[in-house]
Formats: sequence, C-alpha cells, structure tokens
Amino acid sequence: MSNGSESTVALVWLVIVIMGGMWLFDSEILNRGWQALKNSTSYGSVLMADKPHDCDFLTAPIGKKNCDYDKVVTKVKWWWTDDVSKRSLDDGKTWEVRVPGTCDYDTSSFHCRDATDPRIGEVPTTPTTTGVYINWQREKD
Repeated sequence: MSNGSESTVALVWLVIVIMGGMWLFDSEILNRGWQALKNSTSYGSVLMADKPHDCDFLTAPIGKKNCDYDKVVTKVKWWWTDDVSKRSLDDGKTWEVRVPGTCDYDTSSFHCRDATDPRIGEVPTTPTTTGVYINWQREKD
C-alpha cells in the first residue's frame, strides 16, 4: 500500500472510533448534530438539556438504583397561514397562534426570542421544523 492510502485508512478508522465513542457515551454533539441533520435545521436550533445524573451508579447512595432516563425529542414547527403565524410543539398535531420573538407570559412588546423562533416576518409558508428540544424523562419503575 502507498503512504497516502494508509493515512486515508487510518483517518477513516479514527473517525469511526471517535463516532463510536460519542455514540457509546450519548454525546451532546452527536445528538444535536443528528437531530439537526434529520430535521433539516441548524445545529444552533437544537437545544439539549443536561442529562440528570441521579440514577448513575456512583451517585450517593452508591450502587444500582434501577432507574434510567429516556431521551424526549420535541420538534418546534412554525407556519404562516391566513395572515397568522402559528407554532406547534407536537410535530404539527396541534397549532397555536404565536408571534415569533414575543413571550407567551408577557403581553407587552418584550422580546424573548429563542433559537427555535424564525425571525419576525420570516415565518415559513409551509409547516417547517425550526428547532428541536432534547429533554430527559425518568423511566417509570
């Protein structure tokens, strides 16, 4: 084999080992990257909560705790229809009227844009995933 092909094979193996390690340890980079790719959105529009550690073996009291957390993925979709912008947090099953960049809890014009909101005036005309939230839910015992 030539030196160039040996280095290519070594690089491919290095990438495989790194990706395998990231998958094995449930990497945030891998999860966010996969959800961004899967939902055709940007990496910055995928927000991931820290995984709780209260079920880990070494958390007090030390030992097996018979619990675990499941990953819960919520897609945020936006759609402009009938001169109204709408948002869905359940993959388009239900829609709520909402102006992007405005807070649900504040009736003033205070803006609290998050990474999943399209810019005001840029809401898509077809249901489009603009962001993804990755949270953790404790499994029922």
